[in-house]
Amino acid sequence: MKTTNSKKSGGALNPAQQSPTTQTRTPEPEQARTDTDDIRHLDFDLRKSNRALPADAVLAILRANDPAIYERAALVGKWIWVTFPERQAPAITSRLSQLGFHWNGARQTWQHPGGTASSAPMRKADPAEKYSITYPADLDPVQS
Repeated sequence: MKTTNSKKSGGALNPAQQSPTTQTRTPEPEQARTDTDDIRHLDFDLRKSNRALPADAVLAILRANDPAIYERAALVGKWIWVTFPERQAPAITSRLSQLGFHWNGARQTWQHPGGTASSAPMRKADPAEKYSITYPADLDPVQS
């Protein structure tokens, strides 16, 4: 396959240009995983069906399985937003993604459509200005 920025060197190939058969790679140890490894292990069919779940079902799953994430969940209209003060661990990213959340870089939050996903074009208005924001964890009865 040719690329538009490759140059002819007139002779021997430098190591970066060698064919894959002449280069050897040793497998990475399991503990040397990267952030992108977790995303490769997602069940994308399950993720797609989870995106259609209503907000109350998603919140129930978070409350039962991920109380720390549930504490950060906010309802904005029918959408669920989860915001962290700093970058979260890849395991959390993977769990949120599997549950049907997606990252919104403009708002710096994880968002789940709460069963209201549409193919309508994105609006520039901030939904937080239109809808009230409710924190379900704040509404839970105090457990002792």
